[in-house]
Amino acid sequence: MTVEELLSEHRPKIASISTGLRQIMLDLLPEAEERVYPGWHGIGYVDPELGYIGAIFPQADEVRLGFEHGYTLNDPDGLLIRPGTRVAYLSYRTLDSIDRETIEDFMAQLGVLQD
Repeated sequence: MTVEELLSEHRPKIASISTGLRQIMLDLLPEAEERVYPGWHGIGYVDPELGYIGAIFPQADEVRLGFEHGYTLNDPDGLLIRPGTRVAYLSYRTLDSIDRETIEDFMAQLGVLQD
């Protein structure tokens, strides 16, 4: 399954949010491999040295950007949803709600951004 095939299963609004997040992830992680996970219904990012970093999960009414080791993140503004596992995620319901700086901050905390 391709990214396009996965996103074609969603309304245009959800596909657009997913595409916006995807562009940010590809910009921030140029060395990472992008993988479609049909079972998880997600688009994952795997760094050759660091392993699985996180993924974009399109849902019916939102898009989640999950961080594999999100439990370690400092989140003074309470933006992250922490379901009680090591993963934490951001939730987006509109394209305009995506804040690249927030994503960059969390990725920097995880130590995955290249200098």
